[in-house]
Amino acid sequence: MRGFTIPELLVSVFIIVLMTAIILPSWHAGETTLALDRAAHKLSQDVRKATELAQRAQFFQCVTGTISGYGMYISSGTPASYTLYVECNANQTYDVGIDAVFQAVTLENKIQITSAIPSSFSVLFVPPVPTITIQPGNPAQAQITLSVVDDLSRFKVITITIKGIIDID
Repeated sequence: MRGFTIPELLVSVFIIVLMTAIILPSWHAGETTLALDRAAHKLSQDVRKATELAQRAQFFQCVTGTISGYGMYISSGTPASYTLYVECNANQTYDVGIDAVFQAVTLENKIQITSAIPSSFSVLFVPPVPTITIQPGNPAQAQITLSVVDDLSRFKVITITIKGIIDID
């Protein structure tokens, strides 16, 4: 007699269903963890992008004023996005409507900015070196905490210093 009996097939199907039930929740948690990692690294790459634009003195036509650098604006009041901007009025801080938005970046689904220290800040890179300024208050560093929307225990902290160091914890 060749083939499989019905009990053998049922046991095989049961084992497959059981393994799927065990693996599927871990798979979903892994996806969210990877999304958090991607968001943290994308944010740090965008800081480097602003640095590189300032270093090469990338031309940009400001509507009012002249370009003095490139920067990033982050606010815990807008938890789903941050802004790369062109500094057009040389006051070393992001001004809505005066400074030009170079790129508005939206974070991945289920990822949010849960805190920023200071709560709203801009990091500005002024060529040629570039000189790095964090406003308001000109602190030595700024921190951004990204977390999973429905699980605040899973988070990444990105620290940006005025020396140009970007650290992801």
